[in-house]
Amino acid sequence: MTPVFAQVKPTQEAVKSTSSDVVTRAKGFVSDLIALGKISKGGTALDLSPEGKKLVESLSTGVDFEALARSALGSKWDALKPAVKNDFMSTLRETIETVLYPRAHRISAPLNEIQFTKNSSKPMNVLAKTKFEAEKEGEIVERDLEFELIFGTGGKKIVDAWIEGELVSANLKRQFDQALQKKTMEQILEQMKKRLSKVQAGPSSAKKKEKASGEDSK
Repeated sequence: MTPVFAQVKPTQEAVKSTSSDVVTRAKGFVSDLIALGKISKGGTALDLSPEGKKLVESLSTGVDFEALARSALGSKWDALKPAVKNDFMSTLRETIETVLYPRAHRISAPLNEIQFTKNSSKPMNVLAKTKFEAEKEGEIVERDLEFELIFGTGGKKIVDAWIEGELVSANLKRQFDQALQKKTMEQILEQMKKRLSKVQAGPSSAKKKEKASGEDSK
């Protein structure tokens, strides 16, 4: 698969000064994910304690959401107005914080058992190998998981990631390409926010609405 996000090649000096640091940064990012997973236990970012919210902020500080948004929309990104770009980045960030980060509770291996390896041909990439709890036929089973964190030039922020053989940006781009064939960017943003609101409200809110609706119909 050809990566959607084309990284700008860093200078040799930049590679020497940052390539060794990306492994440390990757470990720090995954460490925060594991800590957040223990707190969230499958909930959302809104369910978290102040400590959990600090972890979410720490994680997002290490992600370049503009780079991820640009990769997810491809050539369509440049045609967007600045206000729409900011709205999209903000909504994408909130979605990842609310839905994706808390799923880290399924990482079953402690940090010291996770293997981190710098990609020899791509010095800004760090491969991580760990154990992950997955659901299979109604049961939770442990299986191997490999993912690769891709850092931007300078090695300070994550711009993309390979997870189980696919780039996060490529997955997003496929979804947005399909959606943009039928809807405008503004309509897609509205739909994203509605779905996000439902997730943030949680199942308890949905049950309350159903109960209230049932009482009203009596």
